[in-house]
Amino acid sequence: MADRRGQALLCSVDTYRTDNHLPIWQPYSIPNPGNRRTHPRHDLDDLLTHAVRLSIVAALADVDRGEFALVRDSVEITDPMLSKQVALLEQAGYVGVHKGRVARRTRTWLTLTPNGQAAYRRHIHALQAIASLTPDYAD
Repeated sequence: MADRRGQALLCSVDTYRTDNHLPIWQPYSIPNPGNRRTHPRHDLDDLLTHAVRLSIVAALADVDRGEFALVRDSVEITDPMLSKQVALLEQAGYVGVHKGRVARRTRTWLTLTPNGQAAYRRHIHALQAIASLTPDYAD
């Protein structure tokens, strides 16, 4: 078992809590010279591993701003699903949401922030690095 910091958790069988006799989990470091993370999967962005969020960010990567309905249609999802995923991306600082009016109708525009652009680039580079690690089985 491993925790979020990349440390493995070991249970010492001889050590028990006094309240309900559950084993105590103690962290220890996995041998790694210099404690470096070498596999490119460590550079993947947890938020962008979701296919819909990655698709939204990818749709916004090459434009200054995207209208909500256009992004919805290009990613092929529903309004509520786009709203939920955009809210998560906005909370992380990856997407900006701007509302305005066009001919008496309220419009919502989405923009990819500099943090979002950097996260997207890192995520794509990590995916490319992982793909390049795949051995070639062709004869």
